[in-house]
Amino acid sequence: MRLQDLTDHSYYILLAVLSYLDRRDLARLSVTTSSLLDICRDRMVQHVEFHGTLKFPLSTYASFCRFMLCKPSRLLLLETLFVNLTACYTELDDLGELDAMLGLDEPAELRVTELLETLLAPLLESAVNLSRLTIAGVGDLESFPALKTALVAAFARTRTLKLTGRNLIELLRHMLQLYHTIPLSRLFLQLRPGERWVDIWRLLEPCRNTLTYLAIDLGALDGSPIPPLESSDPWPLMSELAIFSYMPPVAQIFTSQTLRMVFPNLQHLRIPSGAVSRDEAAEGECEWGTLLSFSGHARTMVSLAFNCQLLELNLDGDNWALYQPRFPNSARHLYTAFRLGQPRCFSFEIFDVCTPFDEDLEDELCRPSLWSDALHMEYAHLTITEGPCCSRLLEFLVRSTLRISASCTVLLPITLPIDLP
Repeated sequence: MRLQDLTDHSYYILLAVLSYLDRRDLARLSVTTSSLLDICRDRMVQHVEFHGTLKFPLSTYASFCRFMLCKPSRLLLLETLFVNLTACYTELDDLGELDAMLGLDEPAELRVTELLETLLAPLLESAVNLSRLTIAGVGDLESFPALKTALVAAFARTRTLKLTGRNLIELLRHMLQLYHTIPLSRLFLQLRPGERWVDIWRLLEPCRNTLTYLAIDLGALDGSPIPPLESSDPWPLMSELAIFSYMPPVAQIFTSQTLRMVFPNLQHLRIPSGAVSRDEAAEGECEWGTLLSFSGHARTMVSLAFNCQLLELNLDGDNWALYQPRFPNSARHLYTAFRLGQPRCFSFEIFDVCTPFDEDLEDELCRPSLWSDALHMEYAHLTITEGPCCSRLLEFLVRSTLRISASCTVLLPITLPIDLP
């Protein structure tokens, strides 16, 4: 059979085969086998990501949209799209170079309105198989009615969303009011500087039974905390909850009992200092059998007051103490976190650059019984920045790197900015 016949009659079979090639190999194949050029291009547009620290110019987005729209079948292939439109509000440049590379004729300059309304909006509306969408940098949506309508339709179809900006979060609220059944399962929300949070928990109530992953980036908060979770209605499928903050401690969001009741099947939890407090009405310590990993501060782990059998316990360090009010890891918190979590893998950041090291914490880390009581531990990773008070800790760790006790073998790789003596 001729290659041309194969490409004519087995398009989707070839597309599946090409899915095993990365972008570099696809580019090489399209150059060496000209008859596969179109199908290699089609394969490359299944997952398109304009993200990272780079800000792509308007011309890049315009050329991409033209390339997709000139062949409607490509729109059916698009499954992942990550875009940051912040750079669209800069001076426009010539579209010729990228248009020529993609085989498009008559390049021209566009304004932001033309790009968003006549190119991006129809792309989003026609990409009916889009399942992952990340979008940031959209300004006043009321100025772009076609884009607003297309985004609502895209939100209703996608399973994974990452939104940056209150206007997009408010648009998500509008979509959830229109569609009572949606496939959304993974959601990441973030505000831009100076914006204030809405009531996230009430907003997400319509997808309470579909979400499996929720991440919220508090940033520096700007004095606008997330409203506390007050409802006790369960989120049965939620397996991973991550709340990021660069300015701990934060205002309380949960009590330990509310967290456990609302997310009964949670497996992975990252939460900042201050976000959870122990329920005063709770008596003693309870079991949380589903929780597999915890990332946060030792004091926060203690506030949960749940006995777990963790695969991973990742404790944050005290680096914020350099320019924030102290929220230290004390020896008591560290020991209790160990006892409650019984981790198999343990990681801990220890910072000691400009502030005195917590001597009690150093004593605790140098106590062999701390490690011998960790009956399930298989691996530990301590990241240490040495200061004037860390010498005894370093000496203990170097002396005990491979074997802490007779009851368990622990590997302690030490990450240091200086050479060990």
